[in-house]
Amino acid sequence: QTNLDAKKDDAGTRQISPVIRQGGVDYVGAVAHTLTTGYLVQQDLYPLDPVGATWTAANVNADQFGVKVVT
Repeated sequence: QTNLDAKKDDAGTRQISPVIRQGGVDYVGAVAHTLTTGYLVQQDLYPLDPVGATWTAANVNADQFGVKVVT
């Protein structure tokens, strides 16, 4: 799972999505979370890795996890 903890501090709409980088490819989460001026704590579950395979210790350790501003 990914855990996002964020808020916006400017005007306008902001949405974020989790990102998993595996094998040099960025996989952006399918759900965009709308931020408010209060903190948003959101969990996204990934029962399989981004390419649809079973998670292994090796690919979890090799992957990079982050967040992307969608709008």
